[in-house]
Amino acid sequence: MRTMSVEDVHERWQELIASLASEGGILMTRDGEPFAKLLPPEPEDDDRPRYDPVAQKRWREEMWGKGVMMDSLSGLLEDREDRELISPEALAAWLEKQEDCDENGG
Repeated sequence: MRTMSVEDVHERWQELIASLASEGGILMTRDGEPFAKLLPPEPEDDDRPRYDPVAQKRWREEMWGKGVMMDSLSGLLEDREDRELISPEALAAWLEKQEDCDENGG
């Protein structure tokens, strides 16, 4: 780990950034006393689970039952039945499209 004063860090910032990974970090000092460490980021674990729409649908059906769609638009439309936010024809087309997606797995 490299040691640098605050003044050196300020003056040589671009060089410091370029060498940070190879140096393993920088120990910053003020008046000769260490006060901060600048470390390169840890490598991220890339083995975290990714979104899988098929698995999500399977989980949703197990949890809430088949044919139940969890979406915010339906709830909003039900809540605002007294207002015409979308034409009945457009709503029917949207609902039909959602049913087709559910039947085809996506």
